[in-house]
Amino acid sequence: MGPGSAPCLLGPRSVQNDRGYLIVDAETLFVWHFWRDGEGHWQQQDLTGDGEIPLPCSDGVLTLPQIYRGVF
Repeated sequence: MGPGSAPCLLGPRSVQNDRGYLIVDAETLFVWHFWRDGEGHWQQQDLTGDGEIPLPCSDGVLTLPQIYRGVF
């Protein structure tokens, strides 16, 4: 994933197909990752440190250090 790329973004028309989202804490190194499993049930993963978030739509991962680059 290079600079300026935006993997897995959804537009207003595709929100009903939303497969996941992140809540990023602005004061500590902590991210809540929510996603729908194959059966459509919501799952949650709490991430800290060097945690990784899979990006199935691009066969990549997003790490917490990438999210917080230049912040802490």
